[in-house]
Amino acid sequence: MDGTGSASPQFLLLATTNPGKVREAGPLLAPATSRLGLTVRVLQPGDAEGLSEDRETFAGNAVTKALWAARRFGLPSLGEDSGLEVDALSGAPGVRSARFSGGGTEENIRLLLERLAGVPDARRTARFRAAAALKAPGGPLFISEGLTEGVILTEPRGDGGFGYDPVFLSADLGRSFAEVSREEKSRVSHRARALRALRGYLFEVFGDRDFTAGGSDGGLVPGHARCLADLSEAGVSGGLLSHLVAVGRVAREAALLLAENGQDVDPAAAAAAGLLHDVGKSAGVGRELPGRAGGPPPGVCAHAWVSAEWLRRRGYARKVTRPVMVHGLDSLSSDRFYPATWEEKVVVLSDKLVEDRFVGLSKRIDGLRRRHPEAADVIERSEPYLRRIEAEVARACGVTAEELGRHLASVLAVEVLPAGAGAREAEAAGVDRSARALYTGLAGPRLDVPGDTPDT
Repeated sequence: MDGTGSASPQFLLLATTNPGKVREAGPLLAPATSRLGLTVRVLQPGDAEGLSEDRETFAGNAVTKALWAARRFGLPSLGEDSGLEVDALSGAPGVRSARFSGGGTEENIRLLLERLAGVPDARRTARFRAAAALKAPGGPLFISEGLTEGVILTEPRGDGGFGYDPVFLSADLGRSFAEVSREEKSRVSHRARALRALRGYLFEVFGDRDFTAGGSDGGLVPGHARCLADLSEAGVSGGLLSHLVAVGRVAREAALLLAENGQDVDPAAAAAAGLLHDVGKSAGVGRELPGRAGGPPPGVCAHAWVSAEWLRRRGYARKVTRPVMVHGLDSLSSDRFYPATWEEKVVVLSDKLVEDRFVGLSKRIDGLRRRHPEAADVIERSEPYLRRIEAEVARACGVTAEELGRHLASVLAVEVLPAGAGAREAEAAGVDRSARALYTGLAGPRLDVPGDTPDT
């Protein structure tokens, strides 16, 4: 993949002086920052003067940091706050994790183990929780939260990690966070989950950037702002717009996760194709392309063909138009139009994971059967192919299909608050409840979606 085509450097500021957090955050954000051409800056010790963490929630503190940094330095800023919640201590140390004992890390661990002396293993349950907030000056506020479950050991194990990692036995890994590699920890940690959910929103913060496809294609890959302008011009609104935004966000993160795991995929193209895939359903595009652009070939559904043709006429790259053209169920049983590239696969998969909320393939397919009995045959034929693509994407990302679904659902649990929102509004939004729901296997927030035309 080549760069954004913009010569002016742009920056993302991490509002932290904690070197452990910086080491963890950099690789997680890299698939997005590299495609956007961003330089990541961090606070120096002297920069943090006047920054306080006086909220009673992780989300409140994360927002406080992001807002403070964005105002002081005039840069898009990412704030994060995290800590340990121990059930036997009524959730302590919580937001005071770093200053639990009034001393350093060793003193914090010593006090924690003293407080839990004699508490049986079954009651030593705990979790790490992290909240992240992304804010650009004058722009909306994005907030995510991640958590990871475990138990508190009776003595430290391992010499890696930082903070409470040596005494936190991860339920996912079966070892303490200090006994595993940074890569293993980043797969399941609270901070990784929060940052992965949020990183794709950098494409919206820096939405005025367009991209080039590179290689022999060389066409334009529209950025977020241009895609929204296209949808406005086409007359897309209401439920259809909500569906398109959701699919674009899920496809974008699926591509970012693939890129994080070394796959050759363009997150910007996946985001644009996901956001524009149903533009052909709008009345404006139908009037502009009478006769459905000559009609689709066998293996391509009508509205996908119209959508792709409308985008081709705008000079968009094949990495955008081809995923749009083959996102319908018809293409899944076609030798010629079966989704082949990662961009094509994540768009068709994301479209079949999102209904009025993130529901997963089983519920989505059941919903299609109920609403479109006339398309029963093509729905039945397509289901094995959809499950094959889901398994293929999950395997390439190094996770199970269930883990992939839970992670992609977390992207739609990100709270998006208006420009004037602050810590109080963030706390009222209840992002912590969304995170708990996700990590107990429940679905994400509801979204309005269209019910006019089946994706067949």
